[in-house]
Amino acid sequence: MIAAEKCSASERDRTELKVRIAVNFDDLAAFRTQWDEATEALGGTVYMTFDWTRTWWEHYGKGKALRLYIFESGDEVVGIVPVYLESIGIWPLRMKIARFLGANIPPKVFDPPVHRDFAKAVFEKLVRSLLEGESCDLLSFGPVSSENPSWRQLLEASRKWSSSACTSRHVKGVHSVFYLPDSMEEFMIPFGKSRTKYRGRYELRPIKKVHTDVLTDVVSEPSRLEAEFERFSVQHARQWQAEGKPGHFGDWPDGRTYNLALVKTQGALGRMRYTRIRVGERVLASEYVFAFGGCYYWELPARETGNEFDDFRLGTTAALTMIGTAIKEGIKRVEAGMGHYPYKLELGAIEHGTVVFHILKRGLPSRARKWACDIIKYSIACGYRKMWFRRIQPRLPRSFRGHQWRSFLRFDY
Repeated sequence: MIAAEKCSASERDRTELKVRIAVNFDDLAAFRTQWDEATEALGGTVYMTFDWTRTWWEHYGKGKALRLYIFESGDEVVGIVPVYLESIGIWPLRMKIARFLGANIPPKVFDPPVHRDFAKAVFEKLVRSLLEGESCDLLSFGPVSSENPSWRQLLEASRKWSSSACTSRHVKGVHSVFYLPDSMEEFMIPFGKSRTKYRGRYELRPIKKVHTDVLTDVVSEPSRLEAEFERFSVQHARQWQAEGKPGHFGDWPDGRTYNLALVKTQGALGRMRYTRIRVGERVLASEYVFAFGGCYYWELPARETGNEFDDFRLGTTAALTMIGTAIKEGIKRVEAGMGHYPYKLELGAIEHGTVVFHILKRGLPSRARKWACDIIKYSIACGYRKMWFRRIQPRLPRSFRGHQWRSFLRFDY
């Protein structure tokens, strides 16, 4: 049974809040369906579902320890918080850190499903287990959205540990969200005088002036998804190579094989969508999307480039096509990812801040370890990421380029 949000806290006995901790996914195989039902009922994201977290762990879990926290009150699931433990830094100042499963490769908004009436009690038990039971130096929770009200309870819960730990918040930028009405006509209303222009792009008028066989479609059948991913990944890489960049799959370690695994597992569950614009059999543009809990998770775009296509503004047109598809499906929200993108704001997206919470164990040993790791972290940020990866590497021959180093990404806490 899943905890219903409509039930009041007074109807529950918080003293009976139970927690079970699994150290591998096999121990929770029978709990898989209930995990996903609880994630949806409690407002969690697709990134917190059973198969998504398991897929991430299979690709990026080497050298880490898994802790899957399931919180229950009676026969109700009131919280699921999957985390991993890792030691980073240089001996003798190695720091033991706990993070959400999936954190930092690649960056997402990780709002774990926690019932708001139980949030404070859940976080108190979680912090105690990680600081005392697991002897962690630092808990790094995030990025989480400022839109999620349950995280205010984390701050309240952390006050209980003020004598043994200190809490700080670190802004990690923004993420964009589209809130969708019941029809595309309603969606167009805020565009005002530009409504005709955007409606024309949604209706593909600029392309239809040149091509007569234009259509849109959606690929969601499991039998077609793997082949479509292969086509999409090539087009996405070609789009970014035209700008001298590797694209998403080249930016992140194991990016292509990890996403292919996601396509297979999530596609089998009916959560995959490719919304496409075609001329005949040629795909001009498409959007790579996951669907879960009445929400689209817009992952990546891909489109043709060059003078032949630039006048079509395929990026905007493909985004509008994806939004139209979502509205027809009854979707009310599109999570459009982290980062500031002006074209998303032009299309009506709303930006929300994202924050990482740090809970550091008090005492000189933990402070010294974090101080040493912070030096490495900021050296990587300035020397490797800003100078080498973003500025120097793109100018080198392609054979000298590569994805971000896993060992350096471990310090993105």
